[in-house]
Amino acid sequence: MPAAQRRQSLLDTATELLEQGGSDALRMDALAKAAGVTRPVVYEHFGDREGLIIALIQRHGARLRQQISEALAEATSFEDELARSVRAYLAEVREHGAALRALLRSVGVSPEIERTRAGIWTGGNRRWAARYREEFKLTAKDAEAMASFHLHGLWSLADQWLAGKLSARRVEQLHVATVLGSLREVSRLPAR
Repeated sequence: MPAAQRRQSLLDTATELLEQGGSDALRMDALAKAAGVTRPVVYEHFGDREGLIIALIQRHGARLRQQISEALAEATSFEDELARSVRAYLAEVREHGAALRALLRSVGVSPEIERTRAGIWTGGNRRWAARYREEFKLTAKDAEAMASFHLHGLWSLADQWLAGKLSARRVEQLHVATVLGSLREVSRLPAR
């Protein structure tokens, strides 16, 4: 199997391990066994467990960015952008939510893993902050604060959806309504 294809296969298997057993199940020996390869093959592709986790975070971040970019390409308004981005996010959560949560919630990780996670978050935050500034004429600080607030809110709403407390449609409605309402109100505040 070509190296790039083997790497993708190992990442697929690692995602399955995360979904089934959380971050504790993500061990190099367990990955090798589940993938039907030797441990040196796994180490050759990722170096160590930290490298594997970083590769998984980067892969999931890239998938999410791709899905949201595709969804936004057809948006007809800012409100439509919000709704489409929620749908794209929930689609990724539906498919790989357990793995994403295990990757993003694990504690006691290295500074490099934290930088990788923060980079994914920061990218989304910056993208929405730029849109908020453009659409609502917010200051850079206000736009960044509101984008962070809204992304955390979406994360929380997705948890409610995963727990069966809200439908996907209701998550979309609540997120769009709270984002639009709060941005309208913040845009009326005096700039500081």
